[in-house]
Amino acid sequence: MRHKSWLRRLIRVAPWAAVLLVLLSALYLVINVEQETTQLSRHALWVFVSATLALLILLAVIVGRLLRLRQRVAANEPGARLTARLVKIFSALALPPVVVLYLFSLQFLSETVEGWLDVQTEQALSQSIELGQLFMALRTREVRSELQRIGAVVDLNDQATLANELLDYVSASGPTEINILNRSGLAELSVHIDPSAVVANLPNQFALTQTLENGEYAAAEPTDDGLMIRVMQQITPLGLGATPVILQAI
Repeated sequence: MRHKSWLRRLIRVAPWAAVLLVLLSALYLVINVEQETTQLSRHALWVFVSATLALLILLAVIVGRLLRLRQRVAANEPGARLTARLVKIFSALALPPVVVLYLFSLQFLSETVEGWLDVQTEQALSQSIELGQLFMALRTREVRSELQRIGAVVDLNDQATLANELLDYVSASGPTEINILNRSGLAELSVHIDPSAVVANLPNQFALTQTLENGEYAAAEPTDDGLMIRVMQQITPLGLGATPVILQAI
């Protein structure tokens, strides 16, 4: 008899213990996700499965108890009607706070998520792109003006001091590289802020053609490290029969 009584108690407690165990497992997974967001995709499914399993077990226990109570009431067992009446009273007392808490939580989460997304992401992104384009256009004009000033000051015919003169205009804020190119786009002279850079950054055929046709070229070009501003101007050195050259700044 004692063994049967102990087994009966164990059967009654087992569903609640299972619900508690599953909920604790889900809570543990949620804590791990909060501590390390990189595990969110891996643990999210298990959290959902654990919570769903706990809910199903709890619903099964409640439905089972209600069916058993209905059988007791139908069989007119002593105390069955009182138990059913108490279940109705406690359900009526517990249901309004649960509904209020659910509606409050739902409204709180909805307003919170809307607050997160109420940034007008598309408009902000468009403004950021426009601001970046304005900055690049302003920087390009500054480099173009600087290159015009360099071309007007330096003596392209003095090959002995030309490299040193161009090197004086190279800086970390730009331009970082100045080249003297021929009409074929090959470098005749190159100075760079980095002494180890021995290869000139030559323009592509489109930039070279634009320079030869329009006399200048200025644009931001994509590179592996981001964007690079390339400005080229066609200059004719002083002297009779001098061949035009291209002054390039990067």
